Amino acid sequence: MLLMIQYENFLFRVRIMLIMTLILTEITQLGVAMAADSAVTRTISLSGDRSITRVLTGVQKLHYIPKINAGISCWGQGNIGPLPMDIWLQDFILGRINEYNSLEDFARLLEQELRTVIPPLNEPTDRDLLYGTVGFHLAGISRYNDQNYPDFWHIHNGRSQRLEERGEGINPLLINANHDIPPNIMASLPENALQLTRNGDIQIYANLFDLLQGFFETVHTNIGVRFGLTQPLLSERCEWLKFQIEFISNLYKFSNLIPSIGGQIAILWIEKNGCHGHNIPPLKINVNTRR
Repeated sequence: MLLMIQYENFLFRVRIMLIMTLILTEITQLGVAMAADSAVTRTISLSGDRSITRVLTGVQKLHYIPKINAGISCWGQGNIGPLPMDIWLQDFILGRINEYNSLEDFARLLEQELRTVIPPLNEPTDRDLLYGTVGFHLAGISRYNDQNYPDFWHIHNGRSQRLEERGEGINPLLINANHDIPPNIMASLPENALQLTRNGDIQIYANLFDLLQGFFETVHTNIGVRFGLTQPLLSERCEWLKFQIEFISNLYKFSNLIPSIGGQIAILWIEKNGCHGHNIPPLKINVNTRR
């Protein structure tokens, strides 16, 4: 997913493309597990055929929302308005804190705000329409039939595969707060059900781990060794997601691809009883003061 910023002067023209990379959210009957890398790739096209590509790390794509005990991660275009996407999101969480009290409140508020700053897709490519160009994973715990269940929203433009499967229509040209995995659906799923949502630079990741899953099943059948699904704790599920991102990051380093996935991997988990853990720095916005 690309954001192109273009500026010109009388000497040369520069284009900067920002690519957000890999985020994963896993929803099970245990609760929520999330992971995200921290790299952004900048390809700067100079005059003529010259260009410079740099990978920057330290972008905080995964945030904890203390007020509603939820996690949110971002993918897609690198900026929203003039701000880097992660800084914009951090400011939104803190600046609108009096306007939300639940996951749904936050999802609807985010949809409303994004529609004012991100224009509708205009004559989108098939890929833009299918996958979207910007999005957020929002996950936490909600009540249903007097019990706690994981709850997952995906706020993005483009089509929604999960809503289409349920026969629910949206306008894919706009940002929509899609309730992909509501508590009532989780209540109907078996104990071992696993719902994984993956966004960003996912082509290599998706192909590789889909193949590996088949390999893991073969190994388990032949010699009884099980990989990946043995972790009983959400913290360990997060470590498994973290391993997947680190594996892809290292694989990129030994390929002819730009190493656009990497940096510190942030993780967050929320159990059905509300207990949570993460390795994310606390939200902080500096306030400038004058003497």
